[in-house]
Amino acid sequence: MALDLDAIRKKLSAMSGNRVKRLKIVDDKLFKLRIIAFPDNDGQPFKERLVYSIGREWNLLAPYQFDKPDPIKELTDKLRDRIGKSEEQAKEDWLMAKELFARVKHHAIVIDRANEAEGPMIWTFSRNVAKRLYGIMLDEEYGDITDPETGTDLKVRRTKSDNGFREYTIDPARRESALGTDDQVNEWMDNLPTIDGLYKEKSYEELDQILLKYMAGDDGETTDDTFTTTERGGKPEESGSSTDDTEQSFGDLDEAFKKLADGNESV
Repeated sequence: MALDLDAIRKKLSAMSGNRVKRLKIVDDKLFKLRIIAFPDNDGQPFKERLVYSIGREWNLLAPYQFDKPDPIKELTDKLRDRIGKSEEQAKEDWLMAKELFARVKHHAIVIDRANEAEGPMIWTFSRNVAKRLYGIMLDEEYGDITDPETGTDLKVRRTKSDNGFREYTIDPARRESALGTDDQVNEWMDNLPTIDGLYKEKSYEELDQILLKYMAGDDGETTDDTFTTTERGGKPEESGSSTDDTEQSFGDLDEAFKKLADGNESV
């Protein structure tokens, strides 16, 4: 059997104590960031991952996104099946599925202008933030904001509203600028971080046990603090709106499931 070189690299990285550098966004602080596009992402600036947060277990990679068997996805598919169910049962299943769906995590490589010595870091953000960033990138006035020579820095501020949700204000700088000196750019490009290792990769059997434990009622508070860039207090789900999906009419559950499956974020 051939060696899995990617798995060996991950193992070596873990044994060496190397960790992915993450950007920590602090409320009410103005950040000046420069995005560096992922070089191995088919021209797309960001990378996404589908992640489960179930009971005490957070930041679990959803295997189905890699075309692997996934016991949690298998259960949510069953919960989505309305055949032979009463309206009350369908509602109950919808609520359970809502808790189990994988959430989309978006990632960019950034340079924090106030902390350039740290080099490239990973910024994790919600779909709303991604949409704002895509909007800037599609604005002809700015062009390719990730270009090392003629790109544009971003002014980013996160604030917490009275309802507990956090919102981002993101504005491009007025002038284009170089990413850095030639030596800086070469060093950064040689040390770009990956999102490998950001999330826990569990086997089918391990995920099945986590699911069984959760279904048995052991869903106490977690002590996992892997991510500090959450947009609402408490559980690290990416939010930006006070809309509660559980309050909507259950007359069209198919549409509700589609909304969850497509977005997986109440943003």
